Amino acid sequence: MSTTKSDRTRAQIIEGAVRALADVGVAAVTTRRIAEACGVRLATLHYHFESKSTLLQAVLEALIEEMTQALRDEIRD
Repeated sequence: MSTTKSDRTRAQIIEGAVRALADVGVAAVTTRRIAEACGVRLATLHYHFESKSTLLQAVLEALIEEMTQALRDEIRD
């Protein structure tokens, strides 16, 4: 499966959000801090995610997918 530049940027933003959330927590995290954590401009972040809530939902979905895959791998082994 090939990924587009947009897909890679979106994944980069989600990974940066995870790091920023780990550093300061949900209450203190801002989209500006997330953009800094993932090395993208704030405008780029807002192009991919219309709001902080939308981004946080994408983070949760990514974490759930990661945990699901880890469980599948564990069951398979």
